[in-house]
Amino acid sequence: MSNKMDLYCNPVPLPDLPPGMDRIYPGRCATGYTGKNCDYREVADPEVLCFEGKYYAYLSCRQVYVSSDLIHWEYSPIELDAPIGYAPAVTCCRGNIYLTSSICYAEKQGRIYAAKHPLGPFHTVGVPQDKNGQVIGDFLDPALFTDDDGRLYLYWGYAPLGGGIFGMEVDPERPNCGISDIFKLIDFDPNNEWEHFGEHGDVLDFGWDEGASMYKYNGKYYLQYASCGTRFPNYSIGVYMGDSPLGPFKKPATKLIGNRHGIVCGTGHGGMFTGPDGRPWQAYSVLVHRLHNFERRMGIDPVTFDENGVPTVKVSDVPQSVSSGDVGLVNAAAWKIAKVSSYMPNCNAMYAFDECPHTAWVPDIAESEPTLRINLEREFAVQAIRIIWAEQNIDRANGIDFVPVKYQVRFFDSQQQELDFMLDMSNNEQDLNIDFRSFAPVNAQYLELKILRGNAPQHYGVTDFAVFAPPRKIYS
Repeated sequence: MSNKMDLYCNPVPLPDLPPGMDRIYPGRCATGYTGKNCDYREVADPEVLCFEGKYYAYLSCRQVYVSSDLIHWEYSPIELDAPIGYAPAVTCCRGNIYLTSSICYAEKQGRIYAAKHPLGPFHTVGVPQDKNGQVIGDFLDPALFTDDDGRLYLYWGYAPLGGGIFGMEVDPERPNCGISDIFKLIDFDPNNEWEHFGEHGDVLDFGWDEGASMYKYNGKYYLQYASCGTRFPNYSIGVYMGDSPLGPFKKPATKLIGNRHGIVCGTGHGGMFTGPDGRPWQAYSVLVHRLHNFERRMGIDPVTFDENGVPTVKVSDVPQSVSSGDVGLVNAAAWKIAKVSSYMPNCNAMYAFDECPHTAWVPDIAESEPTLRINLEREFAVQAIRIIWAEQNIDRANGIDFVPVKYQVRFFDSQQQELDFMLDMSNNEQDLNIDFRSFAPVNAQYLELKILRGNAPQHYGVTDFAVFAPPRKIYS
């Protein structure tokens, strides 16, 4: 049983998730690129900076989320003189905060910004260029790294033929200016099956290697990269190890992180950061892929190192303690029998419990207070729930925007008698697409979720309704 108060649960429940900004395939949905244009939410490619006791998460589509404990996050917007684009990268170097990102699609080039604080104000330093002053054109998914001696390094990549992960040393006072040769540090490895493009590696001679990030630990340099394609559940992260920031590097035999199944899948593109008590953590992307190819979220988990310094990350999708790890809770609702007040065609009750990020129970749009009741089949000491909302009809151009969901969860014993405890979010004012709540243990067999929609135009369903409790015996 968990008595921990420092619980987090993936995907990370970030407030005020932004609309997706994909400018490559605008308006295309996830399934076959067909159907009605739709608004969706998107954050991905996280880089986390620890600065003066707080954590600053920079993500594609939204910067910056701030936390003091890796549990509670607050959106603190920054102002820049141009859109930052995808895949932000950040470092603290000699008293300066340097920030960059992939090429802005509108400008076809990258920029590097500087500030004295992670929240700015930022000013433009310049466009990344090599030591000869030539602009770096294929500036995809960059990374910034400050070594212990104050020297600064810039990494980036691009995936087409001849691509890979590249790096060079840059001037710490002019971080857009290279001062060393450019080195190709990672190349597509056809012997690495997980790098092959496609969910099942159907392309043998190409992998979308991207997502560079550098971290130093115990004197070793860890250069990570992602591959196979961000829209696939098999999207994963590999890591190369070296004794200097620009190599040479060697590759361990295993991936750093990868998970193909469940609510937390497609665990690619992210970066390591220093967490509580100086321990390394990994932030990573989480695939949703329900409304759009690039519909993603963020996950975090600690990094462990073996006796040879090889790192691995165990992906979690149940509550974890920031200080001590797994607390012994499981999702007691997964694949159990549920009843609902209504459902839209092909969106019935089971899809709220199938641990799949791109399915959902969706009630009839005519219902103002739809209900979903799950039978856990026996009483469990329920200690937390996670609801991932499915937003069906968001149309921001016509005034139907993302809003906080108001709801209630009631608890019942094995005789279906209602218990005293109720999770009452009828006055909820926080916009959480992923809503994780923990509480003192409640012995319950049935839980009923009621969505308090009223007359609001927003039509919400449930992608995932997880009920967390310790496993129990039934014959003793």
